[in-house]
Amino acid sequence: MARQVHIIKNRLGGITIDDAASLENWEALPYDKPLRADIVAPRNMKNHRQFFALLKVIFEAQDHFPTLDNMRKQILIGMGYSETYKRFNGTTYEVAQSLAVENMDGDEFSDFFNLFVIFIDKYVLPNVGTQTIRDLYEDILQGNSGVIGKRVSVTNTQKDAA
Repeated sequence: MARQVHIIKNRLGGITIDDAASLENWEALPYDKPLRADIVAPRNMKNHRQFFALLKVIFEAQDHFPTLDNMRKQILIGMGYSETYKRFNGTTYEVAQSLAVENMDGDEFSDFFNLFVIFIDKYVLPNVGTQTIRDLYEDILQGNSGVIGKRVSVTNTQKDAA
């Protein structure tokens, strides 16, 4: 049975068990038997929430999608983060994949985010610039809500001028 153990590598090369559940799982592992470990950097839950805050800012700066949820799903499908299903009549349809923290580790999310920024600049807020989108995210990470409003105003002005 697979067991999940959250660890932290210390500067001396050792590991520290990160939480009580992980310690319980670690202690349940057998002695003197080969084990396999797949080590991944977990995704930061704070960044996950702030990504959704960025989506909300982007939603408010656009006028194409009727709801935030619709926009999120269409972006994921457009980026290829979707699954294709076949109906009984033979037609196919796409369903957006989940962005749940457990479905994507930190490295995968970083790759996803880079593609997301390019996609937003190309299709959702054209000509805003990838740096402006990255700056919006950084403002959210830093809690600079006053700056966010100014960037969104600039974004809306750029969009209105187009």
